[in-house]
Amino acid sequence: MERWRRLLRAWHGRPAGPTVNRISGGEFHAPVIQAEMAKVTFRNLRPGPREWALELAAQVFRLEGAECRRLLGHADKRLNLGYTRVAQPGREASNAGPTGRQTADAEGVADIVRYYRRLDPGRLVITGAAGAGKTVLAMELMIALLERREADDPVPVRIPLADWPSGVGLTDFVKDVLHKTYRWSERRARRLVESGWVLPVLDGLDEMDPPRANGKPDPAALRARAALRAINAYHRGLRPGPVILTCRDDAYNVLAAGRGSAESSRLLDAAQV
Repeated sequence: MERWRRLLRAWHGRPAGPTVNRISGGEFHAPVIQAEMAKVTFRNLRPGPREWALELAAQVFRLEGAECRRLLGHADKRLNLGYTRVAQPGREASNAGPTGRQTADAEGVADIVRYYRRLDPGRLVITGAAGAGKTVLAMELMIALLERREADDPVPVRIPLADWPSGVGLTDFVKDVLHKTYRWSERRARRLVESGWVLPVLDGLDEMDPPRANGKPDPAALRARAALRAINAYHRGLRPGPVILTCRDDAYNVLAAGRGSAESSRLLDAAQV
């Protein structure tokens, strides 16, 4: 301690007494240099995207939990939805099992969280007929991911695709949802999205374009096709970014059948169930 005082007297040309730094719970005596070190430490503890993601996860859990209960009618018992992988040619997410269930069963069939977490990349397309439970399964997956969330896991955020404005990129679209739905500032919302803390759950690809007069899906589906191009271009570094997508199977099949020969045979690089 005396050595620090001699150095400070030499630097400032005057006696240097101890500095009292008040900390919650008491006080301690240290030279001025210690206070500067404390400033650096406290500054580095300011909340950043990791802490924001924790807050966002709590917001999503409350909102989606309430919405899921509303859709299910507050039923204590509900069907354990099953799903089967739909094989498609071309590039497909690896490690996709042949079948799964919403929750694990006694026969060892994987639940939806284990099924999703095995996928590489983490891209899943949930298809089915109207009223088959696609949105409910996606919401159950979101809630389960939040319940088991680790510190570095992205936060699933459900986004109705019918609201996607034409000409807006996926990153900006997700950012706008965080800003408008969850009241995040545009700056923080963009940082959360661009730094990989958000898992987009894109709900209702089939709802982006009106059907034909006969009620069948329109093969042109200009907005849906633009959305698929944007999703395929969505990357984290050199790898496809994680995403969960829901779509009616008839609309998804029409989109796949209508692709030109110059395009990839895969509609979307993902596992489809």
